[in-house]
Amino acid sequence: MGYYYDNEEFLGSPIKIQDKNIDFEWNQGNVIENINDENFSAIWKGYLKFPVTTEYIFSLDCSDRCQMTLNG
Repeated sequence: MGYYYDNEEFLGSPIKIQDKNIDFEWNQGNVIENINDENFSAIWKGYLKFPVTTEYIFSLDCSDRCQMTLNG
């Protein structure tokens, strides 16, 4: 579940959207209606289900601030 805030401080009530993928091109204009693509924050919460047991690589590509937390 994606929680999108129209500010950089995660303040107020977020817009909640069930995203199929977390892969956006924010510099192409507003991706989420009513969310300013220049000053926003987002949190995604959920579970990952992997088809096989192996090593996986997670990565972030961002121009400002970003953080990834897994398992806590």
